[in-house]
Amino acid sequence: IFKKRDMELITETDIKNAISLFVCVSVRNPDYDAQTKTTLTNPIPSDTLSLSKTFLDSLETSIIVEQMVEYYQIKYAKEQKKLLLKLNSDIKKTKSKKFTPCSNRNNKELNSIYLFEGTSAANGFAMFADPQTMAAYELRGKIRNTLNLSRAQIVENQELREILAILNLQFNEPQNNIKNCNFGRIVFCTDMDFDGSHICGLLICFFAMYFPELFIAKRIYRLLSPIIIAEKSGIERYYYSMEEYQKDEPNIKGWDISYKKGLGSLENNHYEEMLGNQRLIQFKLRDKNYLQTVKVWFDKSTELREELLLESGDAGTIDESDHENAA
Repeated sequence: IFKKRDMELITETDIKNAISLFVCVSVRNPDYDAQTKTTLTNPIPSDTLSLSKTFLDSLETSIIVEQMVEYYQIKYAKEQKKLLLKLNSDIKKTKSKKFTPCSNRNNKELNSIYLFEGTSAANGFAMFADPQTMAAYELRGKIRNTLNLSRAQIVENQELREILAILNLQFNEPQNNIKNCNFGRIVFCTDMDFDGSHICGLLICFFAMYFPELFIAKRIYRLLSPIIIAEKSGIERYYYSMEEYQKDEPNIKGWDISYKKGLGSLENNHYEEMLGNQRLIQFKLRDKNYLQTVKVWFDKSTELREELLLESGDAGTIDESDHENAA
């Protein structure tokens, strides 16, 4: 609740000192340590001592939270502003050796940056990318799950700090971020397997939590790479999902079929096709409750996520019907 309100400096002690919680519990056959009956000795399983979702949801709009917000503003407002200035300054000072820039500086909205999940995935980029408008950054595989990280923890992470510096983003400056961002498109380039989708999801979580304005400005995308390529007599057909391949399978009997596990397994002509005729998914924020959706999928454990996984049967499927996904 407090994270949503940018109250990162609040401590557990602050909350305990400001809030008293009275609980009414019915216990069958209570046992006490003495006749004074001041201490209950019955063992109570910890899994039964949980607050209901209804109660927790009601807290968000309660006077308890509003009082804590007022308390926070009095105690921490100046300190938080000072911290934010320092963090944004640290971002601006950051340089990266894994960044391949583009040359266009006049109209940044024409530029795209491709975030690759590793060095091997980016091997063909320099050969076939437009050096004027296409830039690249090489991730070290999976980034950190940023759902429960503070801004300070994000800036401490070198990779996340480099991404923010390259994009020219600053915390809590949504309008300036749209105006000053160095790229009109931020494109996730990950393998089309479960690990690649996980990395893509972690990137969505990162930008949705701290820079949702980029989704609103239609700047967040994923580049699809072919997972199956059929070849016959120099003619190639590219398939970006199993559904596409299975639909066309009767028409390619006798063709050579190759499965491409990831970007690193693409040959030069495949890479050229991927960058030259791009298949992109644009990610959107479906509604104002997008943070709750992000929390369901990226928190450590949620009952709703378990229910959704059981219902779907395949949490890794990407809906490509209109080349747009909602986060």
